[in-house]
Amino acid sequence: MKVPVTRQTCCSCPEKTAPIDLIYGTPLQDSQLFTSPNDFVALRQEQMRTRYADVRAQLGEAAVRQKKRYDLRVRKKMFTPGEWVWYFHPRRRVGRSPKWQKWYTGPFHSSL
Repeated sequence: MKVPVTRQTCCSCPEKTAPIDLIYGTPLQDSQLFTSPNDFVALRQEQMRTRYADVRAQLGEAAVRQKKRYDLRVRKKMFTPGEWVWYFHPRRRVGRSPKWQKWYTGPFHSSL
């Protein structure tokens, strides 16, 4: 199939097309659906409340799933009283390579 040669194709410009609203007509405006601005605001507030509730519910479910997956990997470590331990305390210092940073503090004497 041969592409018709036009001025736009010769200049490597995209073909000129009509705006979508001229082809299909303008969409129904929100102002045409409501009798007063208060109705519009009330609808938008209700939509925002329901969307916010949906997002909060999804985030809560995601938190439960993440906790369940995290708890599968965690192993509780018991120390006997009088044992010396190091505490893993990761801190990222600005301007220092992670290779040279101190990730552990201690030793500490366990008392429990």
